[in-house]
Amino acid sequence: MCVLSIPFPAASSFSHKWLFGQAGCDWAAYISFFVGFSGVLILAMISVDRLIIIVATSVRMISKRVALLLIGACVAVSVVFATMPLLGWSSYTLEGANISCSVNWQGRSPGDTSYVITIFICCFLIPVGVIIYCYGRIYFHVRRTTSNLSFDTGIGPGTGMTVQMRKIFAMEKKMTLMIAIIVGTFLLSWSPYAIVSLWAAIGDPDSIPMVAVVIPAVIAKSGVIWNPFIYVVMNKNFRAALVRVLPFPCLKQTIEPTQRHDLRNRGKNSGNNDLNSKAVSPHRIQTTNDFIVNTPV
Repeated sequence: MCVLSIPFPAASSFSHKWLFGQAGCDWAAYISFFVGFSGVLILAMISVDRLIIIVATSVRMISKRVALLLIGACVAVSVVFATMPLLGWSSYTLEGANISCSVNWQGRSPGDTSYVITIFICCFLIPVGVIIYCYGRIYFHVRRTTSNLSFDTGIGPGTGMTVQMRKIFAMEKKMTLMIAIIVGTFLLSWSPYAIVSLWAAIGDPDSIPMVAVVIPAVIAKSGVIWNPFIYVVMNKNFRAALVRVLPFPCLKQTIEPTQRHDLRNRGKNSGNNDLNSKAVSPHRIQTTNDFIVNTPV
């Protein structure tokens, strides 16, 4: 989206008018909505996957093939909904300050209104409801699981919390925080835009202040930038991958010592982890604790 859509309104904003005609308007709006639709659907799919793995521990993790099929289904549904305005169900047109394009929220025809209501329900309300339900259940399940773990205040695993349990506890908290931040940033990015759009479709669009039209649109369409930052800040694997491609030696020198320190700490604890891992099934991870231990955060 940053490469295929954002440059159009960015260039137009400097000229204070749309520069790319109706074809450019259709393209920029199509990419924006395709990315938005597919993003929320994939987040909902991930939330269901996490719920099955963490809560329904008797169910095996989905295979790579099934995961690709599910992602393909999300993309296909997004293509269908994003293509409808190009085929006559509503249309793409200029919005707000006339420097960006979107669905014809202000159209008064039955096609315009029905399309806006349909995508609001199918591509926002239902996926967000699924996300909130799944992560709500995961959160309370993690809390309940954590409360069942006893803490050992002495040296070594003892009879209380083992080294593996300590790792589980820390990973549970970090995983829950990262999930909450990802979902929260998505909702903060898209909710104002969705609400204003629905307001324009079923209410009086002339009563909406211009600032309430422009700012939610900018926030929503810039929402794609947040997830990479979240992953890099909170996930060691992403940070390591970023270091490998960084062209700035000074940043590498700052980040790499921290990674070496983490590796040394892992080496010190590897003996205890190996002993504790004997109690874990050699098959693919199934339980809440095993899943979290093996989730790189």
